[in-house]
Amino acid sequence: MIKTPIILLVGGKGSRYLDENNHPKQLAVINKKPILIHMMSLYYKNGFNFIVLPLGHKKEIFKSFFNKKIHKEKYKLNILNKKLSNFKKDQINIYLFDTKKNIYKLERIKKSLVFLKNCKNIGVNYGDAICDINIKSVYKKFINNDLNGIMSVTIMKSPFGHVSIKNNLVKSFIEKPDLPFPTNIGYYFFKSSALLGYNKKNTELETSFLNDQIKKKKLGFYFHKGYFHTVNHKQDLINIKQRKKKTIK
Repeated sequence: MIKTPIILLVGGKGSRYLDENNHPKQLAVINKKPILIHMMSLYYKNGFNFIVLPLGHKKEIFKSFFNKKIHKEKYKLNILNKKLSNFKKDQINIYLFDTKKNIYKLERIKKSLVFLKNCKNIGVNYGDAICDINIKSVYKKFINNDLNGIMSVTIMKSPFGHVSIKNNLVKSFIEKPDLPFPTNIGYYFFKSSALLGYNKKNTELETSFLNDQIKKKKLGFYFHKGYFHTVNHKQDLINIKQRKKKTIK
C-alpha cells in the first residue's frame, strides 16, 4: 500500500443536488453502493488505503454512516482514532473530523494537513464521481516529474446541441459534441509543502492555488480516457443509473 493519504472534500452544501431525504450526494447509491464507497474502493484497489474526510455540512449523516457496524464489515472500513494509531493495512482507513461549515475547499485541505504532518504528498478529490481512472498512473506521473501538483483531465461531451448562426439563419447544428478543451475531473496529488506555503487568505483551490502553480510551471496533468460520471444535480444520478451497469462495478 502507498502511504500517501487521500483527502475527499465532502463538507460542502451540495446545494445543486436535492434529495428528498436530505442525504449528501456522496452517499447516493449506484449499483448497490454509495458513490463515496465506489471512490474509496477504487483508491484502495490502486494501493491507497488512508482516507481523510474533512466534514462540514451534514456531518452527522456521514458520521452515522461510517460508524455503523454493518458498513464497516461490508466495505472493510476502519475508523481511525485521533492519534491515527489504530491503522490497519488490509482495510480502508478513514479519519473523520469537523472543519465547520461554509469554508473554502483549500482551507479544508489545510486543516487536514494539521493531522498529516509527516506526509510529503497528499491526494485530493471531490467525493462525488464514478470513474475507472488508473490512480497509480496519476501518482507515478506526479512523482516522476518534479511537480507541485497534478490534476486529471478528460474530454467530455456538451449536454446541449451547439449551433452556428449567420445572417438570420442556422448554418450548422451538432447534437452534444465533444467540448473543445479537456475538463478537470480532480484526482489531484499535491506536495504538502506547496499547499502550506500558499498563504493567501479567502482564496479557493481551483481559482487561486491552481493558477499560482500554473504560473510557477509546477502543475501537471494526467489524461484519463475511460469513463467518468459526476453527480452535481439529481438528474445526473438518474442519468448514471440508466447507463449500462457493466461500466460501473
